[in-house]
Amino acid sequence: MSVRPTTLIARLLALGTVALFAGWSALLVVNVHDGLRGDTFDVWNIPQEAVSLLVYVAVGMLVATRRPENPIGWLLLLAGLSGAVANLATQYAAAALVGGHGWPAVSPSRSA
Repeated sequence: MSVRPTTLIARLLALGTVALFAGWSALLVVNVHDGLRGDTFDVWNIPQEAVSLLVYVAVGMLVATRRPENPIGWLLLLAGLSGAVANLATQYAAAALVGGHGWPAVSPSRSA
């Protein structure tokens, strides 16, 4: 039994979103450990984000695999993916700039 290309794409989008969420969670814990505080750096955001992300991904994958011609499933998958990318980028930038880790692709601004 072969897997349809649309099912494969939907699964890859869902898997990529979950992987980005795992990276975001790890960076959030690193940032909190480094002493960053605020609404963006609250460990209690992890369960809240996990529930909303899983709902978007689960419903999007269900619709996209059963009715690939329906754009709602693909939009839900892309909304979950874009949210995960935004969260990860925020935590990465905070860890690199404020946390002082000096990670790649981030250079702090220099005062004159």
